[in-house]
Amino acid sequence: MEINVTDYLSDNEIKDICTEEVRGIVIRGGERLVSNLAYETAFAIVDDAMTQRVKTKIRKKALEIIDDLSEFSVFRKKDAWGSMDSVAYGELQKAMQDNKKRIYDKVVAVIENYDFEEELKSSDYIVDVLAEVIRRGLREKEK
Repeated sequence: MEINVTDYLSDNEIKDICTEEVRGIVIRGGERLVSNLAYETAFAIVDDAMTQRVKTKIRKKALEIIDDLSEFSVFRKKDAWGSMDSVAYGELQKAMQDNKKRIYDKVVAVIENYDFEEELKSSDYIVDVLAEVIRRGLREKEK
């Protein structure tokens, strides 16, 4: 289906609509243009202020912040808001992948050398678990 707008609007009405639309685009685009120019100007001012003294101060402050970071901050994983994995998290994942065999061997060694008998003797939790298993077994036997 084709519609010929000249059947419904005069040349002047078409010109007025086009003028208003262009004006709207310029206003909206103008706001964005002004905003972008403001950022560009601010970035240039900051870059000009970047003396060696300021760079040294930034590095010193960065090191202070790094020293105060928690494990959560350092090994930050990508989250639902789209931020990226931290560099440290990426390095940790790479190190874990590169040492998979070593980690496996360590887990096996810990399990093989763990004193389960001593743990069972001193654990109230295992007594509770065993008691529950016995109760369930007796209930099943009654049925």
